[in-house]
Amino acid sequence: MGLEKLGFEPADLDYILIIHLHGDNFGGVPFILLDFLRKERVKVLTIIGPEGIESKTLALLELLYPDLINQINQDLLQFIEFHTNKIEDFKDFKLATFEVLYSPPSLPHALKLFINDKIIAFSGDTEWCKNLICLADEAILLICECNLVSN
Repeated sequence: MGLEKLGFEPADLDYILIIHLHGDNFGGVPFILLDFLRKERVKVLTIIGPEGIESKTLALLELLYPDLINQINQDLLQFIEFHTNKIEDFKDFKLATFEVLYSPPSLPHALKLFINDKIIAFSGDTEWCKNLICLADEAILLICECNLVSN
């Protein structure tokens, strides 16, 4: 797993933030959940994403690893749907989400994290849109993949 190559254990993760529901953005989550069996997890993993994040992730997990969900400690797994254009408080950070222009069925969003006095902004697949300006405002780091500029 890529995390382990960088010296991180999946069991150390507290949060996974998902920007949209395409395989290249949330398709790796079942492999992290598979790790629940390899190394005993002792803390909750919170997966935050757009509407449907729980049902889509569990459907993918069932497809890839039938019945795995019944083998892991589900008390240590939490799904939270974020709400667009609202700042939400989590234990370790605040999160603001912005709709962006991409494949509408995937529910594409950009994320702005408020961690202590720092703001980090991230947008994956999108074309240029005005919400990117709001996303970037006051951020000390902006990570943006803009794949199409329209006229």
